[in-house]
Amino acid sequence: TKLLYCDEHATVISTGWDKTISIHSESEAEEGVLLRRIENAHNTDITALCHSHMLSLIATGSADSSLKVWDYEFCRVEASLNEHNSPITCVSFLDPFPALMSCDAGGNVILWAVRPSKVKNRIMARWKNRPANKRAGGKPQAAAIT
Repeated sequence: TKLLYCDEHATVISTGWDKTISIHSESEAEEGVLLRRIENAHNTDITALCHSHMLSLIATGSADSSLKVWDYEFCRVEASLNEHNSPITCVSFLDPFPALMSCDAGGNVILWAVRPSKVKNRIMARWKNRPANKRAGGKPQAAAIT
């Protein structure tokens, strides 16, 4: 379950084990107003959430390792990005750039191009976090893959 407040829109975005994405207005402080809802956004629990006001996008990741980018206003899928092979643990837009970072439980970190980039929905870089080893003095290692 994830919860995110969008100051620019005065909305709250929530996700959860029920596989839905809900966008609520804060206009009615006592009850809130459901503006939009996406049912079955993923096949399993949604484990990561972020929003970009500048790009008008939402990104979500799930326990089944799927990553999706959604149009904030119309709640439609912009992209399904399926390069991870472990549950998604974190997603973050790199505003003001049309880029999204994602990472998974296996230590994979991916930098994606998103709209309005000319190469949207493609991998720009990929890293694999490695466990500490004695040769490196016990320090964690990261290896660039692309």
